[in-house]
Amino acid sequence: MSCRVALSLTAGVVGLGGAGAFAVAYAGDQTPALAHSTARYTAPDGGRVGSLTFSTEVTASSASRA
Repeated sequence: MSCRVALSLTAGVVGLGGAGAFAVAYAGDQTPALAHSTARYTAPDGGRVGSLTFSTEVTASSASRA
């Protein structure tokens, strides 16, 4: 995987995550809380492709609408 592809993939993941967080925040009166965020990148090695994994926990008030 070239550096250009990895950079495009990273920008896409960040953009989708930001859009999702904005949608959740806009749906309710209370801002959601983000916790335990992790990102893991594995560089390509030999014949194997690299990977990027991102996860986070989002909590919001029970009155939130999705």
